[in-house]
Amino acid sequence: MAAGFAASALGPGLLPAQTVWIEPRPDKVIALEILKPRFRGAPRTTLATSVIFASVRLPVARLVRFVADVPYAHYGAPGRSDNTIGDPYLGAEVRSSDDRFSGEFGVRVPLAAHLERNNATIVGIFADVDRWDAFLSDYLAMSAAFNYRVGGRTGFVMRGRFSPSLWIGTGGAGPARVSLAYCGQFGYEGTAVAAWTRLTGRAVVGERLFKQLAAGVSLGGGRVRPGASVRVPLDRDVADVLDVVFGLTLRVMLR
Repeated sequence: MAAGFAASALGPGLLPAQTVWIEPRPDKVIALEILKPRFRGAPRTTLATSVIFASVRLPVARLVRFVADVPYAHYGAPGRSDNTIGDPYLGAEVRSSDDRFSGEFGVRVPLAAHLERNNATIVGIFADVDRWDAFLSDYLAMSAAFNYRVGGRTGFVMRGRFSPSLWIGTGGAGPARVSLAYCGQFGYEGTAVAAWTRLTGRAVVGERLFKQLAAGVSLGGGRVRPGASVRVPLDRDVADVLDVVFGLTLRVMLR
């Protein structure tokens, strides 16, 4: 299933991605995100077929934050079960003093299983267009990002993001590749609830553009904050394979 499944949607190359906002991010937090893709025309999969991102964000200086995540994917179907860890992410975020501008730099270390041998890798790739590089093998992905936020006292916020990435092939993966990504997001960020919708796109230089529409909500002003999201592909090649991706998040604020 794996090789043909990926090729039918992504063509000759797989595109990288860097994490985009899920919602307003506190300075000191651990989080768990579960993504459940619903495939079109694929063999019947189990309820446990999903992707998990475990992440942490900690301050290291007044305007600098350490960020990291570890992805994991599971594929289940009658007579088969595959699992794989993804490519862990290590990075840093630097804010401006007024919180309107921020920059990021990070690296994903290639640990994911090869998609030709592991269907869990395919699940990981399709779970989120914004984070395809979390399950690509044989490439060291180096990413930068530039973010801008506009908001007022009403709680309504607009965000913009531009993120170039460089893939460096390892283990015979091929030549280095450059990727460009963008994101436009609009939402409301209140004390008890936050809601957002966003459009993202990504392309390897010289190849086609992939787009995704997403929306989500999170609740609670305390230390524990649950949330939910939905993602829909906007490209025919991907939509022929993937209907929708549902997401659940749980964030715990650290003292």
